[in-house]
Amino acid sequence: MNSFRMWSLGLLPLLAGAVLAQNSVDMTTSPIALLSQIPQCSVSCVTSTFLDSGCSLDAVAPCICTNVTLLQQMSQCIQSSCTFQDQLELSSSTGGFCRPYPHASRSWELKLVVAVLSVLAFPIVGLRLITRWKVAGQLELDDWITLLATICLSPTLACVVSAANLGFGLHFWNIDVANVQHLMQLSYATQMLYVIVLIMAKLSIVALFGRLFPDHRFQILNKSVMAFLICHGLVFFLVIMFQCTPISGVWNPTTDQKCVDIQNVALASAILGIIEDFFILGMPIQQLRNLQLGKKKKLAVCFMLSLGSFACITSIVRLQALVILAKSYDITWDNVDAVKWSITEISCALICGSLPALRPVFKKIPGLFSTLRGSRATVEMKGPAGRSSGHLSIRQRGLAAGLRSPVPEPSLSDWEDSYVITIHMAEPADVKMKPLPPSPSRHESANYQPPRRDSEKSPLSLWMPRTAMLHRTPITLTTPTNVMIPRRKANAESEVDLEGHFSTKIWM
Repeated sequence: MNSFRMWSLGLLPLLAGAVLAQNSVDMTTSPIALLSQIPQCSVSCVTSTFLDSGCSLDAVAPCICTNVTLLQQMSQCIQSSCTFQDQLELSSSTGGFCRPYPHASRSWELKLVVAVLSVLAFPIVGLRLITRWKVAGQLELDDWITLLATICLSPTLACVVSAANLGFGLHFWNIDVANVQHLMQLSYATQMLYVIVLIMAKLSIVALFGRLFPDHRFQILNKSVMAFLICHGLVFFLVIMFQCTPISGVWNPTTDQKCVDIQNVALASAILGIIEDFFILGMPIQQLRNLQLGKKKKLAVCFMLSLGSFACITSIVRLQALVILAKSYDITWDNVDAVKWSITEISCALICGSLPALRPVFKKIPGLFSTLRGSRATVEMKGPAGRSSGHLSIRQRGLAAGLRSPVPEPSLSDWEDSYVITIHMAEPADVKMKPLPPSPSRHESANYQPPRRDSEKSPLSLWMPRTAMLHRTPITLTTPTNVMIPRRKANAESEVDLEGHFSTKIWM
């Protein structure tokens, strides 16, 4: 007990410094008056911490202000013993004592991460929308969702930068009391915006899968996943919005309020989000197996669709940061990691969801993704009802640029003994390539009908006799003079596969 009183008197330099900083008490103030400047609940925490630290009475300020461990212990004790209002009073009383000493800050980390993510996310999403508009002529559902998510991402990053400017990234005991309420309001807004952007980013990826894979069963799965994501986002958004009653208790803890444990809510949301990430990542696997593509092409497609795995990694790292934060008493310092990985997660989700749509841009970069650069035509053969159908895959190595013009449609009687060949050109022929000589093998028929184009956006459809498809030699179709079809080299790259039929769907 005597030692406790001695250390209480030893706090006089500290309290005197605080009083002088505020000009609220004179130097001749009695020890009892000085001790009365701090809340009663904090006296035992402060004195016991000094007693364990071994600080000398003639060097109180350097011992306190440069010892982060000591300040952490003191802050933990005070937060456990005092109300929020008492903590504010203590910070106000002693705020000027350590002001001359440098304060460690992590605010620059937040600003750097926001700058990097802004430079990456906004241009990539913008390029994705421009590319989709140029190639497809319109924006689909996944594009609109991505646009809305990007719009919501802007205020999210702005809230993070504003919080960093107000002191978020400093130790809790170094925060200016006047900024505490503003920091809590920014944190409250950021939490809700995070849920909105994350759910929209996942919805855009699932909507992209639904556009690429028209299989009926996959469409049912796709819509079910989208409905689950919407319910998930709505539930957690409402929980965060009404985490305290009244709502003002979120940023004004001095009032009487009832609040849920938001840390447990964040952990539950993070775990569920990771499960969703892995499930979404595995959704297109079965569809990719059914693609009749070469190994290199299939690997390229898998790579483009698996970019979302990086967003899964950021979610796992964020979960680890949340676990550490749940045990922290220095929330403005320890929460920096959680905030960094949160904004990284939502930004990466938007970036990874936009990269597959940039495939036409990647193909125009020399030497990048060489497996995606080769011109390719996919030929579908549809026979009469009840007959077999096949798939002709042509890999073009050297093609003459072709011109296609509208031509008369064939009569319906040609369906009886003919196959319909639909040629999907993945990209126009390279004008730099020189034309190759005609193929030595030609198959012509008296029943040949000229090519037909159903519409400006439909692929080129050709009618040819069924007997012509019985040969496994390369095929060159004779066309009228007003229609030119690129000629291809007769080599081993051409193949006719009659085992199954796969309806291609244009990526863009």
